[in-house]
Amino acid sequence: MIYLSTFTAGFEDVVKNVLPSALRGSRVVEVYSGLIVYKYKGDPFDISKIMFFNNTFHLIRHFSGKKLTFGKMADEICSSRNDYLDRRIMKKRYGTFRVRFSRENRFAGVGITLASRAEREVVRSVGLKVNRLNPDTEFWYIIRSENTAFYAQLLFRRNYTEKNLKKGALRPELVHLMLNWAQLRPGDTVLDPFAGHGSIPLQVLKHYKFKTLIVNDISEEMAGYLKKLFSGYGKSSGVKIYCSDALHLDNIADKSVDRIITDPPWGLYEEIKEAETFYMQMLKSLQRVLKDDGLMLVLTARKSELEKAVTPNGLRIIDRIDTLVNGKKAALYKTVKASCD
Repeated sequence: MIYLSTFTAGFEDVVKNVLPSALRGSRVVEVYSGLIVYKYKGDPFDISKIMFFNNTFHLIRHFSGKKLTFGKMADEICSSRNDYLDRRIMKKRYGTFRVRFSRENRFAGVGITLASRAEREVVRSVGLKVNRLNPDTEFWYIIRSENTAFYAQLLFRRNYTEKNLKKGALRPELVHLMLNWAQLRPGDTVLDPFAGHGSIPLQVLKHYKFKTLIVNDISEEMAGYLKKLFSGYGKSSGVKIYCSDALHLDNIADKSVDRIITDPPWGLYEEIKEAETFYMQMLKSLQRVLKDDGLMLVLTARKSELEKAVTPNGLRIIDRIDTLVNGKKAALYKTVKASCD
């Protein structure tokens, strides 16, 4: 069967490289901005365990060409045989459905005639009942900007949105993309010096192997919150929680950290005075604790401030991913010590 899954745009190469090992037996067909098409013969439930995916669909029909419209898609869908899930499986798992229309990653409104026609096609083909408010499943008409379109059934949806996350917290799907790019190893000491609500270290603890996980925040209130958050995992979890200034990190030894993965302040929720000075001091502090062969990932919208601070602190940017975080343009920098090849 053929599936398509969405993810945070900018991480196309990461997803393409990681998916074959994360989902054994899968084969990548095509990669678009924030979307991957792939074949997989195993249990579809396995796909729901891929933590960096947002929504996952069963691909029913693929269209390509210029000037694609929902009407043209419906004409072809309604006049030919389509690759739906088996009718018996469909009626066993789902009772009701609705149809949605998406153009360039935004829901689009269509006329009642087209919407009703699309609904009748599903009723005729798989025998489900229409429920526009609270359906068991959804069928999507998706038109992309790359002169391609898809007719697909939604199988799995992540419920995390910016509305139900704490202010400044990262979506878990984005965190998993960052962690895959960091290539964590079982023997690593991992540090997040700006842990905040624990978006990054919590996913490290729950899904990855490591030796030591250092969770740090300057706020006593947040440090207390983090201690409660991680308390259920026991003392043997390898987690150390500190309340200290990330610009100094006096309680962490020189060259003791293998991976630094962090989302420092951007100045969106609280003002950063003299941002250039802040980032200069931050990288000086992080460079000190990073091992000579270590790796640092920094997610920030303060691109110019970070880039200016890299070379003076003996660091070197080896790669960069541009992305959007909560609608803000940001970049994830992969950085090593300048002496590291």
